[in-house]
Amino acid sequence: MLPRTARKFPDRPALSYQLLSVPTDKSLTLTWRAFHDQVCQCANLFRALKLSETDVVALVLPNTPETAVATIGGMVSGIVNPVNPLLEPEQLGAILRETKAKGVVTLKAFPKTDIAQKTAEAVRHAPGVHTVLEIDLSRYLASPKAGSCR
Repeated sequence: MLPRTARKFPDRPALSYQLLSVPTDKSLTLTWRAFHDQVCQCANLFRALKLSETDVVALVLPNTPETAVATIGGMVSGIVNPVNPLLEPEQLGAILRETKAKGVVTLKAFPKTDIAQKTAEAVRHAPGVHTVLEIDLSRYLASPKAGSCR
């Protein structure tokens, strides 16, 4: 369905995102063509990282465009398991072990969230995970805040 939609409506907005809901803050809108292209890149990345169609990739992410891309890209290349990022590390680790996840996509350390730290702790207790990808959301912040993320 995604390739057909991208062909039929390539320049129409597929999804829009704004980290904060202030009218002057940065926002991002992906067209159907761009969304399709990013999904294909994501699926190809998973395959290049030796994640097969029978492997589980866990997504420990908040709602962002990258989450949408990773969800569909994971479904194209294999099995995707979205996991609530508000869970505690012990719960996250148990889910990673139970689903036999081989890959995890999560956030890079980011202000006012402990998702990266909790996921890192969970992965330490999930020996089957061999690949961890981190998404950096600092590009959605205005310059003064972005500098503090590094």
